[in-house]
Amino acid sequence: MRRYYRKFMNSHLFSFVVKYKESDLWIGLDKTIPGLPLIVYEYIVNLRKQVESYQNQQFFESFTPIDFDEKAPDIVKDMILASKKANVGPMAAVAGAFAKFIGQFILKQVALDKLIVENGGDLYIYSLEETTIHIFSGSINLFLILPPGEFGVATSSGTIGHSKNFGRTDSTTIVTRDPTLSDAYATAISNKIKNVYDAKIVLKEKYEDIEDIVVVVDKTVVLNCSHEIRW
Repeated sequence: MRRYYRKFMNSHLFSFVVKYKESDLWIGLDKTIPGLPLIVYEYIVNLRKQVESYQNQQFFESFTPIDFDEKAPDIVKDMILASKKANVGPMAAVAGAFAKFIGQFILKQVALDKLIVENGGDLYIYSLEETTIHIFSGSINLFLILPPGEFGVATSSGTIGHSKNFGRTDSTTIVTRDPTLSDAYATAISNKIKNVYDAKIVLKEKYEDIEDIVVVVDKTVVLNCSHEIRW
């Protein structure tokens, strides 16, 4: 998958890309840290081994939540818990979980004012200033303004990308304070929407922990946001 959107990522940050197997992450931060790319690479390898070695085929194949496993690796536990809240399978949250765990790992190594970890379009954001999220879907251009803090931003689509999706939205963008949960909810909500009517009904529902929902379907934008949107 060509990650063309990366050319629009924050040009004021120092950035690098780390790849291992299918994992392909863009990391932007407000200062250069010698040796950090290698440290992050080694951590990604370790995370993938934890997930890949988990002995529960349901975890990898189920489209619905599975039982919690106290003995599972931390990242697996995180995905199981998020999927239960959103009512989807655990793997629906894998990209957000990797972004979250890698972002929080980096912050344990070094103090930063701003850090963005992008994994397949899903974002872990830590920032002491406002962050502008560009939502581009076909001819639709929106900008979501997030305040200082820690956020997870995830986007799912029924028409673009390779992830399993049962809906028909061009994009469904979710913001919570937890990237794993954002990823799970993005899949869950996108799955329910096949047209504008569906979107308006679905966005009237109450979702625990969600701060922003932006849906683009049939060239129409449907919003339920607590943060500022600019057109």
